[in-house]
Amino acid sequence: MRSLWKKATIVLLVLALVATFGFGCGKGEEKKTTITIGAHLDLTGAAANALTGGRAALEDILRYYNDENLIPGVTLKLATYDGHLDPARDVPGYDWLRDKGAEVIVTAIPFTTLTLKSFADRDHVPIVSLSNTEAFRVPPGWVFCFSPSLGDQVRTVLDWVGKNDWKEDRPAKMGVFQWKDQSATETTSVFKEWCQAHPDNFELVASVTARMGSMLLGPAETDPVKNCDYVFLFGTGGPYFMKAFRERGYTAKFLGDSSVSSPLKFEAQLVGWQGLDGTITSEIEYWWDESAGTIPLSKELIQRYSSGQAGDLLGGNYKGFVTLYIAMLQVVQAAINEVGAENFDGQAFYNACLTTTIHIDGYPDMSFGETEREDLNYVKIYEWKADGERLVSRSDWIPLIKE
Repeated sequence: MRSLWKKATIVLLVLALVATFGFGCGKGEEKKTTITIGAHLDLTGAAANALTGGRAALEDILRYYNDENLIPGVTLKLATYDGHLDPARDVPGYDWLRDKGAEVIVTAIPFTTLTLKSFADRDHVPIVSLSNTEAFRVPPGWVFCFSPSLGDQVRTVLDWVGKNDWKEDRPAKMGVFQWKDQSATETTSVFKEWCQAHPDNFELVASVTARMGSMLLGPAETDPVKNCDYVFLFGTGGPYFMKAFRERGYTAKFLGDSSVSSPLKFEAQLVGWQGLDGTITSEIEYWWDESAGTIPLSKELIQRYSSGQAGDLLGGNYKGFVTLYIAMLQVVQAAINEVGAENFDGQAFYNACLTTTIHIDGYPDMSFGETEREDLNYVKIYEWKADGERLVSRSDWIPLIKE
């Protein structure tokens, strides 16, 4: 009996020491909740060059938020899936990210977003889309577009060009090219409608598409628009068209939405700055040599976390992705403020999207709504200059022209 009492006393003493040690170590330390952001991106396929900055920016901004404790009580974790620009990998990637605990999933490829929309609506998993077409927004569901509408950007760029760039006493001859994906029908339709509605400014010559992922383009894609004054490009197929078009000696100016400048470093390597000179695009971010918006932070992030890739990231669209991710994280913060970090989930993010005004210094405020699924309604127009190898601002923030 005495032996049993001694054993019990020893156990109690050990437990007391463990408890004391545990309380001592935890004193002053903050208990944190891990929130996982999933990213369904193309890391190794034909669109990977356009998304290099997007991947690096997401990794860096999450590390920065953690290191600076910008969302107290929370550790942000990233789970990344390589979709390889393969539609067959869309749903497996979605399932894999959910198994990894992703409460919110970031997408960038239009056909991936469209495929996952019905799953997101069913499962109440918010999709943060870095591309934006009407099919993502209508009917309004669990896809939130943290980028301007492609169709709205088409209208806005064409309106600006007709008023500010085209000076000849005749309609400008217009062409359009893009890979054939879910956004092609909408964007080419908007392009045609604008040209037809403004015959004094524009004459539509041809609309050309190529198979999704096509990198080797030739006369079949370039010759229908060889005599155009402007060729409008969309998305990640743009660099390959630029290369083929210039190699055949054609001289039309390139136009584009904000997705066209995303692979700018890659385009400069493929085409050379002389071939890019005069390109006009709508942008969601300031250029690198400006000190406004998130440019200072973007430079700091690259220096702190991605200095080994600085040559690839500086001068590209890393900065634009930083802006979009900060907007996303402001919604995460608003949701946590409402429900607490331990209760954060997809529903909390969804609710916060509908009620949060996103404010980033240097930009017009952004917001969603009960039926609105896009938060950016303003862009700046930039012209690409070979002299200095830079983008030059040609406008202040201007409202997107909506249908």
